[in-house]
Amino acid sequence: FGTLCLGEELIDEVILSNLNMQPISGNLNLSGPDASSFTIMQPAPAFNLDDCESVSIRIRFLPSTTGVKNAALNIDFISGSDITVNLTGSAFASTAYPSDTLLVINPAPNGMKKTVGVIWKADGPNEMIVQADLIEGSTNFSFDSGLSFPIRQNG
Repeated sequence: FGTLCLGEELIDEVILSNLNMQPISGNLNLSGPDASSFTIMQPAPAFNLDDCESVSIRIRFLPSTTGVKNAALNIDFISGSDITVNLTGSAFASTAYPSDTLLVINPAPNGMKKTVGVIWKADGPNEMIVQADLIEGSTNFSFDSGLSFPIRQNG
């Protein structure tokens, strides 16, 4: 699943195909030390596949704590042939934040340019801003921390 900020979610999928010449059925479940960080979104846990049919198993990664999370997707077939897919993701909590809560940049008529600065602070060491994006449909920016320039603790 990769790495995300705590509070965000990632969705991935596993394609299960029945290449037998007969229908198969089984159950899906999650296990492992961090199974609660993952959710099977679809299909329902009990499944049936006709011959040459496929299904997309959508899994959500939404951890509630930071760190590396490990679990397993278990595909248990009624016939007894089971498949295990290892799931891994990582979450971190950013401690970087602007010391000012509002940054206003006025329009620049007649080619005039206004430069404004914001002081950033971090509660922990080694924080960096890696990207600043304009939020679509608004005048707000979102910042991912982790343009790589360091943020000093206490500003």
